[in-house]
Amino acid sequence: MEDAKVNPDYHISVEGHLHSLPYRLVGADISVRLTATMLEVMHEGTRVAAHARSAMKGRYTTAPTHRPTSHQQHQPLGQADKTSSQIAYSGLKPPPRVQMATAPQTTAVPPNS
Repeated sequence: MEDAKVNPDYHISVEGHLHSLPYRLVGADISVRLTATMLEVMHEGTRVAAHARSAMKGRYTTAPTHRPTSHQQHQPLGQADKTSSQIAYSGLKPPPRVQMATAPQTTAVPPNS
């Protein structure tokens, strides 16, 4: 089991992926138990959340019921058609990559012998 503290956005980072917990636990100390496919979050001996493990670093898995009531009416962009109990979405994304211009490739010509 690993110990962690719940972030102000009611998520914890596990292996670089952010998983939600009930918002009332912001700032609380919790324990995380990992299996091959799941993570289980315990607070004061009670299981408060379970999520499928994810290898998508920097992404979020948020259970709508973990959000404060004032946030539950909002869906992450592009997720309004989702009906699953958990919604995976990316948080702030970096700006798109810009392809830089490069000099044309040249080929060395061997000297005449």
